[in-house]
Amino acid sequence: MRRYTRLEHGAGLGDLGQPLTLQRQSLYSLKAAAVAPVGATQLTLTGLPEGLERVLPGDSFTLALVHTISAEGTAAGGMVVARFTPALPAPVAVGTGLKLARLFAYPCRGWAERLDTAHILAPGVTVGDWAVSLFCPSLALAPRVGDRVVIDGVPRTIRNVGRDLAGAMWSLLCAQG
Repeated sequence: MRRYTRLEHGAGLGDLGQPLTLQRQSLYSLKAAAVAPVGATQLTLTGLPEGLERVLPGDSFTLALVHTISAEGTAAGGMVVARFTPALPAPVAVGTGLKLARLFAYPCRGWAERLDTAHILAPGVTVGDWAVSLFCPSLALAPRVGDRVVIDGVPRTIRNVGRDLAGAMWSLLCAQG
């Protein structure tokens, strides 16, 4: 007689699929709290939203160029000093607005398949796109268009999101690069 074991929510997924990572970028609106001259590599920012208590290495913002935060900066008195590279190509005035981008990573399990010419009959599918299946219980949030899935070390942008009727799998179509 066969015995079947019922899997509890999220249990037993360690042996299924491969480890993948879903990435989601969040944007925060901040303002320069002090003047920064040409060539500056740090900027005092204000307007940190509730829950954002610091800037982290890897965060980024754009002021003519994309600048990447190089050292952690903790907020004090509603302001934070952001150290970054490359240096500013132009001065920044007090009150200049910028969007701070932070990338969040969510580990999950599933598998990915690179699509070839046999799959391009489907609308919106091009050669080199990826079909990704993720186990719903392995992911803490619902994927959405614009998020990325890291496949073989390369982030692939999600172009379409679906879910099976049983609610067990996310079906994603990801761009080739």
